Amino acid sequence: MSDIASENVAETVLVERGANGIVTVVLNRPHKLNAFTKPMWGRMGEVFRELSADDGVRCVVIRGAGERAFGPGNDISEFETERNSADQARAYGALMHGSIQALKDMPHPNVAMIHGI
Repeated sequence: MSDIASENVAETVLVERGANGIVTVVLNRPHKLNAFTKPMWGRMGEVFRELSADDGVRCVVIRGAGERAFGPGNDISEFETERNSADQARAYGALMHGSIQALKDMPHPNVAMIHGI
């Protein structure tokens, strides 16, 4: 089983609710510089849509876990199994774009807290 397959997506995208309606979304794969996996893209979209519907949220902060990186982008180690064909690449792209659109559509201000690369 690959490292990616053994990860629990709920543990790779954390939602921390702080005081005054500030919510922090943490990309939690510091051992991989917080590189996004396909399950993470799906979970991020879910989280952004859930936060959009929450009137108690005042601001969303997105950050990477650890001190080395915010996130370099997609984890290319999964491309052989997840983006191996044109159909898989289209499905992966649709998932990514849906999550990015959910972030763009969020009515709350959102801030990327970048530390490291």
